Amino acid sequence: MKKVLIFSLFALFVSCQTHVDQKTEDSNKDIPASIAPDTIREKQPDGMEIIKIQKLPFTDSTNFDNYHEEETFSSDLLDKINFQQIFPDGSDFRIRYKVKLIDSIYSIVVTMKQGEHELLTTLLNIDNQFKIKGTLLIAYDEIAESAFRTEGKILSNGIEVTEWNYMGEEPEKTLKKYILKSNGEFEPAQDKP
Repeated sequence: MKKVLIFSLFALFVSCQTHVDQKTEDSNKDIPASIAPDTIREKQPDGMEIIKIQKLPFTDSTNFDNYHEEETFSSDLLDKINFQQIFPDGSDFRIRYKVKLIDSIYSIVVTMKQGEHELLTTLLNIDNQFKIKGTLLIAYDEIAESAFRTEGKILSNGIEVTEWNYMGEEPEKTLKKYILKSNGEFEPAQDKP
């Protein structure tokens, strides 16, 4: 009975794999043969091609409960942008994903630990020469007192950061909105009257 079950599972796996391979071949039939798959993508600075792209809008609520340490770690890329110098108290840096906000700037999201009880997630804008143009904290979690939390929503036209403070009797919620300038810097959005 065990052999029949194992054989059935193996046959199912093989047939599913064959179907996936056929779908992949069919999905590429509209791409001209003269275009190599690598040329379809835009040219990116070294190290950027391995980072997954996140579609917008996207809410980043990274915290100790949903953080996975197996995310991309690229010490070469982080060294090129001098990330450790900007955040000297940080450790265990993880490049989570990238987003496309403006054409001339690369926007990546990096999560790091600060001590044992804090987790910070930063949206980082860099240019083609790996110079940092802007940084913005978009998610924060701390487990020492569980009194503060930050969550960010990345939109195509700006970023909304919501901060919670649970130290008082009633939780305080603050919403901050930012726009991205063409040079990669973040600027607080002005409320319209």
